[in-house]
Amino acid sequence: DNIEIYGSDNDFAECTGTVEVIDNEKGISLKAERLFFNRRDDIIRVEGAAVMEDMKNEVIVKGNFLEYMGSDETCLIQIGVRILKDDMVCRSEFARYNRNDDILELTGMPVVFWKNDEYRALRIIVDLDKDEITLEGKVTGSIFSEKEEKEEEPEVETPEEGEKQKE
Repeated sequence: DNIEIYGSDNDFAECTGTVEVIDNEKGISLKAERLFFNRRDDIIRVEGAAVMEDMKNEVIVKGNFLEYMGSDETCLIQIGVRILKDDMVCRSEFARYNRNDDILELTGMPVVFWKNDEYRALRIIVDLDKDEITLEGKVTGSIFSEKEEKEEEPEVETPEEGEKQKE
């Protein structure tokens, strides 16, 4: 709704109200109530019910504070963090998301729900590209294995052959 541009070379922008940014080159869209952009250092700070969609890696990041550093493609997320990808849901109070490596680090009561499993630890590292989860500290969780139960076919003896055959 409001944009204020300032600095000696118009390096800074502050946006308030309904803020939406779409960067097709990087494959990112941002929505928030407040956004600060430092063009000189390529840093974006987003506050208030922030949502970042990473179209390149098919990840949605939600939190109340995001800081995105374009120089190393890293995003820091704080307060009520929710990260969604395919069949994975991650929650925590703090997260660091590295877009280049597709690595997510969660701290602050982190929990990951993935394929009907639940993972909790002091620190959780998720490799979103390889579908690997590393748990550090006190670890708890529930892991369910999918057993493929094959029904055994009944065996019947035929009088002519005297052998067992499967129906």
